[in-house]
Amino acid sequence: MLTTVLDTAHLPAPDRAAAWVAATGHALITTRTTFLEPERLKARIQAMALGPAQLSVMAYTPLASQRTARLIQGSDPETYQLALTLSGQQSIEQARTYSSLGPGDLLLYDSSWPFTATVGPILGCDRRPSGSQRQLTPPAAVAPRSPPCSSHGPPLGPQT
Repeated sequence: MLTTVLDTAHLPAPDRAAAWVAATGHALITTRTTFLEPERLKARIQAMALGPAQLSVMAYTPLASQRTARLIQGSDPETYQLALTLSGQQSIEQARTYSSLGPGDLLLYDSSWPFTATVGPILGCDRRPSGSQRQLTPPAAVAPRSPPCSSHGPPLGPQT
C-alpha cells in the first residue's frame, strides 16, 4: 500500500518548497530544486516497499532539479532510478546525454552521476500538477555500479 510521504497542499505556501526538498532527499536522493511557479507550488510524493526495492509516485508543478557532484559526495545511495512519466513534459541531462520525456516514456538514470532535470507547465491548465511519474528504485546490489562520480559522467555511445 502506498504511504503519503508528503502532500504540500496541507502546508502553508512559504513552507512547501523546503518540505519537498527534504521529503525527496529522504525518500529518494538529494537534489537542489527550484519551483518555476512558486505561487502555485503543489507537490505530492507517495512510496511503498516492494521487497528490497521502493516504488515512489510523485506529482508536482513545474520545477527544475539539479544533482551536483557536491550533493553526490554528501549523500549517494548508489542506485539506479527507473522512472515512468505519467503526465507532463519532462527532460533530463546526465552524462552528456539529453532526453525529453512525455507520458508513457521510461527513463533509467544513476544517482551517482550529476544531472539537471526540468518539468514544464501543462499549457492552459493551472489547477493540476504539471508532471507526474512512478519511479522504481531497485536495491544497489541488483545491477553493477558505474565508477565514482566526476563532474560530467561517463560517455554514453559515440561522441561527436
